[in-house]
Amino acid sequence: MIDIVLGTAGCLATLPVAAVVKLSYLAADDTHPIFYKQTRVGLRGQCFELWKLRSMAWDADEQLQRLLEDPAVRAEWEQNQKLAHDPRIPG
Repeated sequence: MIDIVLGTAGCLATLPVAAVVKLSYLAADDTHPIFYKQTRVGLRGQCFELWKLRSMAWDADEQLQRLLEDPAVRAEWEQNQKLAHDPRIPG
């Protein structure tokens, strides 16, 4: 019961933040969703879907696939699982 109450309270507390984020995206002419859904592996290898506020370009996964066609970028990604100058993060 505590999980449900605290989870609901957390979701309600997130709504004002989500509204501000959406307004800032709209101000930048970005009309795509503010939430990002990703499948992750959890306890005992069980997959679950994680929802979070989007901080990258809305098509970041597709952009990453295009970026990884460059061998230098692929090597950096494979070593660090990130890019030093990632063009998918809005500046």
